[in-house]
Amino acid sequence: MVQFTCYLVVLSVAAGGLAACTCDVATVQADIDTLVRQVTEFDNAIVAFSPTNGSVDDALAIHADATSIINTLNTAASDVEAIGEFSEDDDTTILSAIETSVPTVLVSLIDIIDKKPAFDALPICGIPALFLQDLQNLQNASVGFGNALINTAPDTLVANFTDLTNNIAAAFEPAITAYSS
Repeated sequence: MVQFTCYLVVLSVAAGGLAACTCDVATVQADIDTLVRQVTEFDNAIVAFSPTNGSVDDALAIHADATSIINTLNTAASDVEAIGEFSEDDDTTILSAIETSVPTVLVSLIDIIDKKPAFDALPICGIPALFLQDLQNLQNASVGFGNALINTAPDTLVANFTDLTNNIAAAFEPAITAYSS
């Protein structure tokens, strides 16, 4: 009976592992659609934060938005890695979908720098340090997702994904620098 139970446990774990690998291009596209929505929500929350009377709750909502993006980026990277190489058409579609969110990311990073004095003025300390951590984690997760795409891209698109990843990583640097001081 013990051997049978152990066999069932091993079989269950194996089946769970196989179920986790049922990713396809539609899954990655859904991840990107989620990212685009989350990046827009993140930017909207930053824009809505009042420079004169913003609240701790509003700042924590921005943190929650950043955390959601980080989680989705990590999921998307795992999904890309689980699929392996895409077709050139699929990768071109993915590249285009990601590129649609880049302007929003760039504006968000400028906005969060501009609002730093308001975050510094909140009645509890630690929000800027929390945002620094968020920015670093967002940068790392973005690079992780980009690297997953680079590693699975056809040779004709590796340079495109590399440039996109490097540009996004570099875009975080001014915000990280601002929140490091």
